[in-house]
Amino acid sequence: MGAMTVQMAPPPETDDAVHALRDRDAFISAVLGSARVLIIVLDSTVGRVVYANAYLRDLLGYEPEELYALTTEGLLGMAHSEDTEAVAGLVEPCRGAEAGARVSLEFRQRCKSGEYRWVRASGTPFGPRDDAGVATQVLYVIDDIHEAKLAEAELREREERYRTLLASVDEGFCVIDVLFDGVGQPVDYRFLEMNPAFERHTGLQDASGKLARELVPDLDAHWFETYGRVAVTGEPARFVNRAKGMDDRWFEVEAVRIGGNESRRVALLFTDITARKRAEEDRVRLAALVEGSGDAIFGCALDGTVTAWNRGAEELFGYPAGEAVERDVRCLIFANRTGELPRFLDRLRRGEQIPPSDTVCVRKDGTRVDVEITLAPVPDAIGGVGGIAAVARDVTARKRLERAQQDFIAMASHDLRTPLTVLRAHAQLMRRHKRYDEQGLDAIVEQTRRLERLVADLRDVVRLEAGGLELRRVPIDLRALASEAADRARAEKGGSALRLEVPDAPVEGNWDRDRLGQVLDNLLGNAVKYAHGGGEIVVQVAAAEGEARLSVADRGTGVPAEVLPRLFDRFYRVDQSGSPSGLGLGLYIARMLVESHGGRIWADSAPGVGSTFTVVLPLAG
Repeated sequence: MGAMTVQMAPPPETDDAVHALRDRDAFISAVLGSARVLIIVLDSTVGRVVYANAYLRDLLGYEPEELYALTTEGLLGMAHSEDTEAVAGLVEPCRGAEAGARVSLEFRQRCKSGEYRWVRASGTPFGPRDDAGVATQVLYVIDDIHEAKLAEAELREREERYRTLLASVDEGFCVIDVLFDGVGQPVDYRFLEMNPAFERHTGLQDASGKLARELVPDLDAHWFETYGRVAVTGEPARFVNRAKGMDDRWFEVEAVRIGGNESRRVALLFTDITARKRAEEDRVRLAALVEGSGDAIFGCALDGTVTAWNRGAEELFGYPAGEAVERDVRCLIFANRTGELPRFLDRLRRGEQIPPSDTVCVRKDGTRVDVEITLAPVPDAIGGVGGIAAVARDVTARKRLERAQQDFIAMASHDLRTPLTVLRAHAQLMRRHKRYDEQGLDAIVEQTRRLERLVADLRDVVRLEAGGLELRRVPIDLRALASEAADRARAEKGGSALRLEVPDAPVEGNWDRDRLGQVLDNLLGNAVKYAHGGGEIVVQVAAAEGEARLSVADRGTGVPAEVLPRLFDRFYRVDQSGSPSGLGLGLYIARMLVESHGGRIWADSAPGVGSTFTVVLPLAG
């Protein structure tokens, strides 16, 4: 067992005592030899190890005799260079300690193989003491803690990686302790730890150790209920929710319980997605605006393939979205300028916007429609061009109005020039002959009236469209008004038979006499014009079901059915060769005046049969 010096009781005096002592020594030797810890006795008087048990071989690979040959300095040399000083300082405190006291140290010990193992040495003084009261021998019990130290180091490394990761991630992280009331309902939670991004995402400062209700008094119950469920059941939760008490921020959260069934701690990984949610809301609003727009709005890939199609596009082109998507846009737009579209696509790919321009589009049924179209590049995520946005607006009405305005300018120029020419001619004749004949004066008066009517019509259009025409309503019998208008028509236009059919009872209402007279004059004037001097004109007045009905029928040339819907449009004239000219305002003004009385006007006609214009007015008006 080596040179181990242990102070025992005095030598026994009897054989039985000797045998008992030997048995005790054998027992101690067996215990020390089988112990799974390294036991070493250092004799400080000689500076050497005087005992080492057999576990030395298992732990460090040395035989006990190899240690007995080493001095204290040699023993210190077996410790790791970084631990030598600490190990050297272990000896004296152990020698000077009180009996039964223990001094411990963890250090790295070199194995015979050259590797180092972590051990924990606990020193206890024993044996006789010198004159200074210092123990001459120290018993060291050395435990193998190598695996535990490696695990501890690995754990520290993992914790460091964990903390480094949490410190570097953009997401917010925290650990909370969920608090419950006496009946097991979650009522609050305490913030235990958090990463640097926590404050940026939540706006909460110095949250560690504080309660959620303390920091956010108005926090809604959803948060407590969700975290409480995770803490109790251990089932993770992932959700998106708005924190009404935190400036209405939106969060995407993943919650996981930490620990066993009894733990009420929950780890939270979360992101403030308020900007994303607001962008989504903006996209939804924009999509609703696009979908609800009356304009055709659609998107295309850079090769011209349709990728998006709103309801306005369905109505304009006639293709439902399912049929339009993946279709080549070149089949739909620029039907009258096919050569320009490839150049437009090239410009769009370069990021240029195509300003609004008029073109022709082809509908599903093959018909063509005038549109104003704008094309713009759609940027992608990296600043390039990812697609094309197109807005097409039906400008058929505008085109029709433009043509009508052009026609009006031409007609107005002609109709104004004609009476002016007559006036100038008669004025020149009178000037030349220095006399005023009746025929010339009558012509001047007639042309002056014609000019007055043209100007009056234009003034009425402006006032009616601006809503500035005031009606002077008075009680009127429509029979009398129709009779007066018929008399004027007979006096001014001869050659046509005019018959008036009115009921015996009055047809009375509160109307503007002059304006309804203007309507009647226009209808009768048109009837006389298109009757071609021989057809009968019939004016009828009737009353039924709270309405007054007035109709003017002729047996003239009539108008085609396709023209009837436009007959009351501004500046519209029926194109009939040889028919009397005009600005195309009479029927438009008539419609506006009738509608301002709360009534309606329409026409029934057929070529070669004649036309009937009907006015219906409310009697209560």
